[in-house]
Amino acid sequence: MNIGKISAVTIPSPDLSKSVEQYVNFLNYRLVDKDKFQKKKL
Repeated sequence: MNIGKISAVTIPSPDLSKSVEQYVNFLNYRLVDKDKFQKKKL
């Protein structure tokens, strides 16, 4: 996954960049959450 590339892209519209930032944070949260879940399973 290219989360770093997505977050590095600068977008002219503040609202759009804000939503992209939130989306990236959401993806990062999901990855961390998934990792914790897998560790609990083991």
